[in-house]
Amino acid sequence: MSNDNENRRVRPPESGGTLDDYKDVRVIQSITPRKRGHKSPIPAWAMNDQKLQNVVAAYLERRAGIQKAGGSPAERIRGSEDRLWARIPGLERRMMNIISEFCAVRELVENGVNELPSYHRDLQVRKTELEKAISCLDGEMSFVRHGASRFLIGVLYRRYRLFFNSADIAEEFRTTPVHIRRTISKLNRIGAGMYGAETCVLKETSARKFVSFPEYEELSENSGIPFTLAA
Repeated sequence: MSNDNENRRVRPPESGGTLDDYKDVRVIQSITPRKRGHKSPIPAWAMNDQKLQNVVAAYLERRAGIQKAGGSPAERIRGSEDRLWARIPGLERRMMNIISEFCAVRELVENGVNELPSYHRDLQVRKTELEKAISCLDGEMSFVRHGASRFLIGVLYRRYRLFFNSADIAEEFRTTPVHIRRTISKLNRIGAGMYGAETCVLKETSARKFVSFPEYEELSENSGIPFTLAA
């Protein structure tokens, strides 16, 4: 179903690290100008490295079904990713079963069969349901395999610090703008629950200037806080 590269887990460095540890996912300035995101208020927590990490840790804990977890944000994120990663074999088995059923239903539909008495389902409706299930399972496995925390922090970094819009972020992560907007919305709800609805408005410059991660840490008002697990 998947090759070795897809099964290789992307894990954060065991020692934590800083933004410089994640150069491979930095944003490279595009030759063609990109559209900026709309000038809406930015959650204050999104501009604080430590708070942003805590929001991502809380999101992953909820997704992994972890009720209470201690330790640093890096430890909490790693624990959640371990729990999510352990689900992959079960998700793969479920995927194979759904694909087998989908292929059987599709063949019947293509041969003009719309319903089976023993099946108690409209086959065309069931075919659509199975297509959606396959898409959801594939998205869940990709989310884990490619590094959940990298994706989440990468989305937040591009949206709130580089002012990318959802379409540009989706293009970089090879997903859909709807998926990006839903992810940001969920993170915003968690962030508001943890830190309140305080917002800030940043003035955008006329041209995007790439700042390396070490330079960003030095310039940031929170440069003393290591941006562990940044994406």
